[in-house]
Amino acid sequence: MFQLIGVTDLIYQLKIVQSNTYRGVMPIFIAMILYFIMTFTVSIIMKIIERKMLNE
Repeated sequence: MFQLIGVTDLIYQLKIVQSNTYRGVMPIFIAMILYFIMTFTVSIIMKIIERKMLNE
């Protein structure tokens, strides 16, 4: 149901993209944005869950 994406998986794919495209910084920047979006979304969801648990 859920797919887990870890930092190591993201870095591994980053290295593959860097070696195939010969671009150094752009894949790192994209991976950084993807990781930020994932962690920010999860933190917001966890805050909502915590509020609901505290109100019960």
